[in-house]
Amino acid sequence: MQDLGLNTEPCFGQLKLFPKLNQKIYWNHAAISPPSLITQQAIQAVVDEFSIHGSDAFMPVVEKRLALKKSLAKLLNAPSQDGSDFAWCSNTTSGIQAIAHAFPWQTAKGILVFEGEFPTNTLPWRQAAQRQNIPLYRAQINPLMNAAGCDWSEVESFLKQGVQLLAISAVQFQTGFRAPLHELAKLCQQYETALFVDGIQACGSTPIPLESIDFIACGGHKWMMAVEGAGFLYAHPKWHHRLRPQQAGWLSLEEPLDFLFAGQSVLRSDKSIRQEMSAFEGGAQCSLAYEALAASTQILNHFGISTIYEHVQSLITPLETQLLARGFTSARCKDTARQSCILSVRPPNEDPKNVAEWVQALKEYNIIITNPDGWLRFSPHWPNHLEQVSLILNAIDELLMKPLKT
Repeated sequence: MQDLGLNTEPCFGQLKLFPKLNQKIYWNHAAISPPSLITQQAIQAVVDEFSIHGSDAFMPVVEKRLALKKSLAKLLNAPSQDGSDFAWCSNTTSGIQAIAHAFPWQTAKGILVFEGEFPTNTLPWRQAAQRQNIPLYRAQINPLMNAAGCDWSEVESFLKQGVQLLAISAVQFQTGFRAPLHELAKLCQQYETALFVDGIQACGSTPIPLESIDFIACGGHKWMMAVEGAGFLYAHPKWHHRLRPQQAGWLSLEEPLDFLFAGQSVLRSDKSIRQEMSAFEGGAQCSLAYEALAASTQILNHFGISTIYEHVQSLITPLETQLLARGFTSARCKDTARQSCILSVRPPNEDPKNVAEWVQALKEYNIIITNPDGWLRFSPHWPNHLEQVSLILNAIDELLMKPLKT
């Protein structure tokens, strides 16, 4: 990594790495992260490589992507550190769709999803249920958010009926609720149910027990701090030989490149599909997007997920405390084990339909957040710092003193 002044801990607002960012208080990483200067330079470097070398740049880029899988395995603390449990996908949706098509479904056993999930983690499973003519069950997420502890009774009642796969987000996009994946994984194992996790709101900022889950899919443009078009799909090794890719391409075959570089033709049409996760990749990937993901993953590994997570908690905990004192309502779970890097609140005595006005009003103070499903959502990351909390509170105090624009 080029030395741009990164410390051993989160940067606490090194805005020099975001020189083009107009909004100086950017707390919207749960939506889209602005690429850092390091990531921008990595993208430009690969453009230069192809501009100078043309096709000769291809194999070095492929080798970098193989190294990136190992970097992701390190970042997410995967059971295997060689990266072989990962496959590239363009986004979270395509990763979920890949498993929805390739999973070894059985007649009469269903799929369990949760109400209120982002549609990415419900629609592909609904379609799979329709294709396979199997039941699709829907559980409520609220019982898992109880302050006194998770109520697993509804989930277990569905599992007892026969559920092949349970799909849940590691972190809920509206409220920031962090699913207790360790406990859920144990329950799924008890009923021989595969556990699929949508990781888009967790990977890059919130620890995930990858060793306990079966599948995870994630795009790179949120907490991973890369750009759209580069994502990854993970499957526990026990599934590699059980999945059957339904959208295989030329790169899914055994030794897919040999005929291009052999001294004589070895092109064959009867090759088998590899029994590896990389078989899901099919064809060429976006080199620019994956170069960005490689650069951002290097930064994330530099700090470490646990360090980033604790840093973000040091920002949103005091913000939440002060907002509660001002009459705001928080969706953040009181149990620290079920907290993420998202703080979602509602203003005092406000109609949830009006939170969009708050988002626009805060933008005038160069404070960028968003409002999913009627919540004001704050989502800082490693570049943000504690001084910004005071600036946010000052802006909110001014807005509480005057009517918002309608």
